[in-house]
Amino acid sequence: MIGDEARDSGPRSLYVQLLDWMLVPLIIIWPLAILFTYVAARTIADSPYDRELSATVRSLQRLVPAEPPAPFTLQPIVPPSVRDFLLTDDDTDVMRIHVALDGEELLFGDAEVPPLELSELRENPDVQFKDGEVGGVRVRVAFLVVRPPGWEKLLAVQVTETLGKRDRLAAEITRMVASVLVVLLVILVMLVLYGLRRGLEPLEQLREAVLARSPSDLSPLPVDRAPDEVAPLVTTVNQQLARVATSVESQRRFIADAAHQMKTPLAGLKMQAELARRATDGQDLRERLGQLGAGADRAHHLVQRLLALARADESAVAGKGSARVDLADAARVACEHLAPIAVERGIDFGFEAGEEAAIVAGDALLVRELVSNLAENALKYTPRGGRVTVRVRGGDGPVLEVEDTGPGIAEADRERIFERFYRVPGSGASGAGLGLSIVKAVAERHGATLAVEAGEGGAGCRFSVSGWRQRPGP
Repeated sequence: MIGDEARDSGPRSLYVQLLDWMLVPLIIIWPLAILFTYVAARTIADSPYDRELSATVRSLQRLVPAEPPAPFTLQPIVPPSVRDFLLTDDDTDVMRIHVALDGEELLFGDAEVPPLELSELRENPDVQFKDGEVGGVRVRVAFLVVRPPGWEKLLAVQVTETLGKRDRLAAEITRMVASVLVVLLVILVMLVLYGLRRGLEPLEQLREAVLARSPSDLSPLPVDRAPDEVAPLVTTVNQQLARVATSVESQRRFIADAAHQMKTPLAGLKMQAELARRATDGQDLRERLGQLGAGADRAHHLVQRLLALARADESAVAGKGSARVDLADAARVACEHLAPIAVERGIDFGFEAGEEAAIVAGDALLVRELVSNLAENALKYTPRGGRVTVRVRGGDGPVLEVEDTGPGIAEADRERIFERFYRVPGSGASGAGLGLSIVKAVAERHGATLAVEAGEGGAGCRFSVSGWRQRPGP
C-alpha cells in the first residue's frame, strides 16, 4: 500500500510535504479550470449566434401569408430571393430551414431536418433553442411554434446551423484564458516556493541555533522568536531540556556523593592493609585482616546499594514494560533472606499476608529489592528484643507495610530520610544512607505512594507502600 511504503521510507522533508499539499491541488484544479473555461466559452459563443438564429426565425415568421396554403399543397411561402439570402453563409457553417404544418406537413425547407417532437408542438410566442443532429452532424436548432391568424394548424419554423463558428470562437476564448492561467500558475508556483522558504526560515534559524550549541548547554530555547505553530513544540523541548538538566545535575551530585562515600571505606582498607603489612606477630595480623574483611564488606554493601539505585533509575528512564508480580510472594522471599539477620540480632521478625491475592504490575527483582531495603532498615534500627513485621494486604489496592518497634523517626526528618546518603542525626546506625532512597525510586517506578508514620501506639515506625500500578488479565 502507498501509506505503508511512505511509512517505510522514513520521515520526509517538511518543505517537500508542504509543497506537495499546495502544488498537487493546483495541478489537479488547473485542468478543471480549463474545462470550466471551455464550457463558459461555449455559452459566450452561443449567445450572439443564437440571436442571429432567432432573428432568422422571426424573419421567416413575418413571411407567412395571411391565407393558409391549400390543403395538400407544398407551395413555398418564402420567395426565392429571400430564401437565397437566408441560406447564404460566408463561413463554412451550413444553415437549413424547415417550415411545416403541425411539425409534419413540410411547406418549405430541407426535408433532412427532423420534425419537432410532439412535446415541442406547443404554441409559444418565444423562439426556443435546442441541440440536435442533421445527417449525423451536430447542429444548433432555433424553432418557433405559432398559429397564424386564420390558420387551423400550428406552424413550426425551424432554422438549424452547424457549430463550426461556435467551436472556433469557444476554442479561441479557451486558448486565451488558458494562456493567462498558465502565466498565473507559473507566478503562483514561484510565489508558493518563495513563501514556503520564507515561512520555514524560523525553523531553519531554530535548527541552526540548536546545532550551534555546545553539548553541555541545556538552557531553554527562545520561544518568543518561534512561530505560533512551532511554539508548543519549542515549549515541549524546553520542558524536556529542563528534565534532562535536572537529571544531569542529580547524576552529578550522585556521583560526587558516591565518590565521597567510597573514600571512607577505601581509606580504611588502605590503612588496614598498611598496618597488616607492618604487623610483627600473628595475632596482630589476624586483627588487621579481620578489619580488612569488615571494610571490604562495607564497601561491597555500598556498591550493591549504588547498583540497586542505578537499576531503579535506569528502569524508570527506559520505561521498561511491566510484568505480573505477586507482591506477597516477593515480600516472602525477601523476608526469608533477612530472617538469619533477625535471629542474630534477637529481633522478633514476622511476615503476614492476607488471603486475597496481591497482584501488581512491575519488575519482580525491584519489588523484592524494595521490600528488602524496608525490612533491613527496620532491623537495623530496632533494638534487641524488639519486633519487625512485614505485612501484605491484597485485593483491588494491594498495600505493603513494614512496622517496627524502634526509636521512630521525628516528623521533621520524615521528608529527608528518602534523600540519598542522608542519615538521621543521632541514630548511631551505620550504613550508606541509600536504602530508603532505593525504596522511593522503586516505588515511583511502579506508580506507588510511599508514606511513613508512627507505629502502633505511637511507638516505632510504620512504612506503607500503596497505589501500585495494576496489570489487567490473569
